[in-house]
Amino acid sequence: MKGKRIQFIDTGRSFGGAERVTLALASAFLAEGADVECLVDRHAFPFVEELSGAGIPARAVDETDRPGRIGALGAEVRRFDPHIVHLQRTWPLSDRYASIAVRRASKARFVATEHVRFEGCGLRDRLAKGILCRFDHRLVAVSRAVGESLERFWKVPASKIAVIPNGIDVGRFRRGGGEGRRGGLFPERCTFRIGAVGRLE
Repeated sequence: MKGKRIQFIDTGRSFGGAERVTLALASAFLAEGADVECLVDRHAFPFVEELSGAGIPARAVDETDRPGRIGALGAEVRRFDPHIVHLQRTWPLSDRYASIAVRRASKARFVATEHVRFEGCGLRDRLAKGILCRFDHRLVAVSRAVGESLERFWKVPASKIAVIPNGIDVGRFRRGGGEGRRGGLFPERCTFRIGAVGRLE
């Protein structure tokens, strides 16, 4: 990816799963020699701190998913002049105006990661999604269920969908000296344990 300019758009205000995906991808592409930039919500302070700690340039933008912000967001895209724009789509119709802004402002390849399976909507939203997906060169589904929903319910062409589960750097969770230890949270007689890692919100 050396010499490529990749612009990420992530307008969430928290630091959850979608933001971690952006951080992981931006870090990996930066390490490969790409020129990387993230457009983030100006109120997403924890996310900005994480990006800064990883040496990833971040520019604060106002809420993008409004018709009145299309021009301003398009100006940010033109300024960076990316080869690829990557957007995190945490809801089937989220960031619809950001998608329009990118396509108006640039001929960059446009990739969106779809994070949820949601089918509780009517015909109007389904039609809007069909129009929205025309702007996408590629849709990344984070699970097979999301990919199947995009194809079956939202009528996205299968040729546009790639299923890529979110990656986890398990090295971040390794601790020395714990080999063979059964754990201090449960008594030794407890032979069956269930563990879950997630964000409580």
